[in-house]
Amino acid sequence: MRSKLLSICILITLIGWNPISTSAQYGELEAYMDRLNELRRFNGVVLIGDKDRVVFEHAVGQADAEGNEKIKRQTSFYIGSVTKPFTATLVLQAVERGEISLFDTLASFFPRINMADEVTIRHMLSHTSGIGSYTDMSSMKRWKNRENSREEMLSRIEDLRPRFKPGERYEYSNSNYYLLGAILEEVQRKTYEEILREGILGPLGMKHSGIDPGAAQKHMAEGLSPTLQAWESVELVHLSVPFAAGAMYSNATDLHSFSQALFGSELFKVPQSLELMTTTVEGNYGLGLFQLEVEGESALGHTGGIDGYSALMLFFPSSGLHFISLSNSLVSDHLDIASAAMRLHNGESIELPETRQATLLPPELLQRYAGSYSLEAGFLLDVQARQGYLTCQVPGQDVVELLAANDTAFYSEIHNLDLFFQVDSAGAAVESIRLDQAGYSFKGTPFQLPSSVLALPQKKLQRLIGVYALGPGFDLEVSLMDEKLMAQATGQDAFELIAESETRFFATVAPIDIEFDLDKTGRAKGLTLKQSGQVIYAEREGHEADE
Repeated sequence: MRSKLLSICILITLIGWNPISTSAQYGELEAYMDRLNELRRFNGVVLIGDKDRVVFEHAVGQADAEGNEKIKRQTSFYIGSVTKPFTATLVLQAVERGEISLFDTLASFFPRINMADEVTIRHMLSHTSGIGSYTDMSSMKRWKNRENSREEMLSRIEDLRPRFKPGERYEYSNSNYYLLGAILEEVQRKTYEEILREGILGPLGMKHSGIDPGAAQKHMAEGLSPTLQAWESVELVHLSVPFAAGAMYSNATDLHSFSQALFGSELFKVPQSLELMTTTVEGNYGLGLFQLEVEGESALGHTGGIDGYSALMLFFPSSGLHFISLSNSLVSDHLDIASAAMRLHNGESIELPETRQATLLPPELLQRYAGSYSLEAGFLLDVQARQGYLTCQVPGQDVVELLAANDTAFYSEIHNLDLFFQVDSAGAAVESIRLDQAGYSFKGTPFQLPSSVLALPQKKLQRLIGVYALGPGFDLEVSLMDEKLMAQATGQDAFELIAESETRFFATVAPIDIEFDLDKTGRAKGLTLKQSGQVIYAEREGHEADE
């Protein structure tokens, strides 16, 4: 808000110190958020605006791992991919000024990117470019926490194989919005932060938003991760990595201002720009905006997640409601809170999430469940027995701590997850498991390694090395590393292949069987991959030249 009179400025200052008057309609939502915080499923701020009026705002939880600072309404958070609607808005503003066109190709800016002469700015805005996402690269964990130059990031995107032909389908990719930010900087000869402040933040008076928090750092919540007993600090990804795809910080008040201005078409000179953003295609994505249903009502907005933080910004066109939810934890029930808010808006009641009572089991009973389990979704679940509880982990993901509901059922209130064990009639061995989370259910069985394992000489392993095309833009690279045969699918971690025979191998990180198809010379010309009932034959690139 911009004011010309001192008296008005003083009035605004005084109002800022007074609590928001929560509409009676949303009174139960505070208790709902408080209960989620007790369960470590939400730690942050929620704001609801009815057009330009704030009707609900509540902050809950701690701003640092030690609990020395409480989260306040003014607290700032990193918002991850909620940055994308800002980037899309800046791109469309540049289109309105005639600086770029939606049909300009990537070749005009970064010609070394795969398919650069076919990928348009519109393809990137709508995630239909076919460019893979650099955030899926298994190497990212080695460089995400240090500063990365523009050249380094572009080089990584250049190395990504195309996923599909531009315009063929939708597939979310952070590379798209990184490139859009870089294009804006090329065209305007300014930094992304400068463009952001001139195009959106300055005109809207968003003083608690940006890329580099600088002086605002003292109002920034620390990124956290919940455990059974405490909140732990999380190292933030270096902001040079997400850039225009997800590096912004903001607070609830500023995001409400942006949401009002965006959906009120105040940020554009022509109404067609907002129409382009809000017209969704496959994947329910427009240009920088998702469309989703909450309690039967259509909403437009974006989700966001970055190490230690998560966010949700929604606008409901039919009711004019703006919903902002910010948290300093990736594990946050933003959509649950949005659903509760809409039920209250519709005059319905809500029930508080229940606190479950844990049962203490003896160590020998917990140990019975330790082991690896093959889930029908095609991955392994590692279960470990700890002092009084279990942990479970899918390779490459966080460890989840599980409390016992009874002798065979375990749960995590933090992750809203249940794990059930089916034991034999003697109660001595696990026959099967079922994992329930977020409305999905996965069955599994104990993972058994093949009884026969061969140690093959390096010469025989070398004939299997190569790149195998599993699908458009999706390869399996087989290589030797420290005398071990390794396989790595596009955007995933490498895993070791163990030999059952000279041509048949299995993985220990997932229920995967691979059988190599050899040519007359004994060199692999293809392979058959079996996983979760799927059977895929993939040819080795360049095998024709060997024959």
